[in-house]
Amino acid sequence: VTFTFVVTNKTAEVFYLNSLVDDKFGNLNGQGSCSVPQTIAGNGTYTCAITKTLGDWTLTAHVNTVTASGQDNEGNSASAQATETVNFIDLLPTISLTKTANPTLIRSTGGYVDYTIKITNTGPETVTVTSLIDNAITLSSECLALVGVQIPISGSVQCVTHVLMVIGAGATFTNTATAIAKDNENNLATASGSAV
Repeated sequence: VTFTFVVTNKTAEVFYLNSLVDDKFGNLNGQGSCSVPQTIAGNGTYTCAITKTLGDWTLTAHVNTVTASGQDNEGNSASAQATETVNFIDLLPTISLTKTANPTLIRSTGGYVDYTIKITNTGPETVTVTSLIDNAITLSSECLALVGVQIPISGSVQCVTHVLMVIGAGATFTNTATAIAKDNENNLATASGSAV
């Protein structure tokens, strides 16, 4: 976030800006383009800016107040304050799901296939798996046990389901697994993956 500070001299005589202090960022002298003291001509302005990285997972707004202080030629002091608010929006969770079959070719009389399901957290915060289903096979207890498991940022979990398949000569069997995960604000993310 870039904060821009504009100090305006509202009189016709020179104003000497001696202090520019922010309640969150401290003395602004030497930060960004800010430098004090400054001489501001009558009815003139002084502008400077700083850039700060802000974030808050609780979505509590950031509020900061800057105070400009100084004096005129006769030593009469003056000060003014300004406040700005930065609000945060919640980043939604995202996940990906890959499903692979091994082997991908079986005899027409049938054979065993290992389906591996991998769920990866591709979002900005930890998520919890809330559902894992498959549209055509019964998932193993190992896969069903992933429900309730937390996945850290960039982390992943996986499982294998061992299935006896009989699909007939020349036939192709495709099945799809779908996972749902939620973040700490109960926002949901869904991902699916298929294997042939």
